[in-house]
Amino acid sequence: MVFFYDKNAGSEILDISGENFSHLRARRLSIGDRVDFRNLRDESNYIYEITEISRKNAVANLVFKKLRYLSKARILPCLGCG
Repeated sequence: MVFFYDKNAGSEILDISGENFSHLRARRLSIGDRVDFRNLRDESNYIYEITEISRKNAVANLVFKKLRYLSKARILPCLGCG
């Protein structure tokens, strides 16, 4: 998994729990590691730094927001082609 999905991605502080927390533990991430989150509502990646880990959840702080560029090819009309 390259990124995590969370509907609250974009907020300053993100509480990571449930399935995301299980994946975080499986990846053996620790305090200070950075993680890529998306909320699937906008075209942005949100990079968070893990600041706290407990038995059932983790807390991460937003480091920066990066706009994703989609790699879809766009066909533009050729003016004067004929």
